[in-house]
Amino acid sequence: MSQAVLVVDDDYTVRTLLKRILSRAGFSVSEAADGLEALQKIRCGQYDLVTMDIAMDRIDGIDAISVLRSEMDAPIVVISAYLTDEVRTDLEMRDVQHVLDKPFGPDEVVSVVRQALERD
Repeated sequence: MSQAVLVVDDDYTVRTLLKRILSRAGFSVSEAADGLEALQKIRCGQYDLVTMDIAMDRIDGIDAISVLRSEMDAPIVVISAYLTDEVRTDLEMRDVQHVLDKPFGPDEVVSVVRQALERD
């Protein structure tokens, strides 16, 4: 059975690209357009890993991660163009060790996701 991944990004193009990359790598992929939709999906399903953008409407990635951590223990891979040192430190305090800068390559995404699943 393939591992379930929830891709959270407000950019439709990025979300679709990540879904395509991860699906081709053998993962079962669901999508959410923002943190609020991600929380709703987490409460209705089981995911082995979540990819999370930072800058989103309604609930941003940082706030969504705080809630997700109280509801699930799966690894979170943050994929964002806004990974400053301050954001990275904040993410580490929220138990997020896996980050990937945008823009990214397909092989890089698959590698980081597999590493995150192996470590956690």
